[in-house]
Amino acid sequence: RDRGSQHANIPWLCRSAITGPRASIVRRGLGHAAPSRPSHWSTSNFYSHIQQDLMQLSRSEATWRSYNRHFLEFQAFLTARHHNIHTASLQTLRQALLDMITGMWLGRRRKYSSIRLAVTAVVSITKETTGLDLMDTRIHRMLEGVRRTLGDAIQKADPILAQHIAALTLLPPPTIGKAPWSGSHQTLQWIHLVAAAGLAFLGALRFQELAQLRVCDIRWYAKHAIVTIRHSKTDQGGSSAQVVLAKATQGFCMLSYIQRAAQLITGSLH
Repeated sequence: RDRGSQHANIPWLCRSAITGPRASIVRRGLGHAAPSRPSHWSTSNFYSHIQQDLMQLSRSEATWRSYNRHFLEFQAFLTARHHNIHTASLQTLRQALLDMITGMWLGRRRKYSSIRLAVTAVVSITKETTGLDLMDTRIHRMLEGVRRTLGDAIQKADPILAQHIAALTLLPPPTIGKAPWSGSHQTLQWIHLVAAAGLAFLGALRFQELAQLRVCDIRWYAKHAIVTIRHSKTDQGGSSAQVVLAKATQGFCMLSYIQRAAQLITGSLH
């Protein structure tokens, strides 16, 4: 692990993410055998390495690199003000972090997500390095204010409603963009897309769940359909899940549209 003077004030978690492998003993993922102690290592040394590896695996290697970059920026910010992170008071460090947030938002026009990541990195590493917790009410309120754009109220995207999906079934294939809608099967392609959008809306499916579906994964009944999701993000055990979709009793029925579209399609829904 890197013990160089350049990163001497940075915790080993971030230093090791710069120059070394993410974990030398423990491997992230299932199916790997438990590590065994090398014969030339003491139990204490072996346990120490495992503990460091497990703590390092709490974040991805890319995250540690990002944390390190933001922390170095904060250190440079303190140095420019003739302060040191190990000797400055808690009030001084908090004010420096507030000023850093202001500069990132006002001067460099950083987005909220970037500023939030920088604050998380600085607060986490400072607490590990000095034991001081920089977060307080002022910083929380600053981050809430950063989420607004130049003093305007936070704007949220309008939700997709059932009538929006139903309206797609009345539209012809779009003429913008030649590649997806060219050839003799453009109408079938459009029906295919609208059916997939309707199925995702009705079943609240993630994109990956929808992309893996095949026509045979949907069982049709008189008043409902059962969709089998073979692989899901929340399915940690690897077993499939099922979603029951009911047909509308009045008005437009999106599920019936999907059923008619499925009769035109052979193979997968993607």
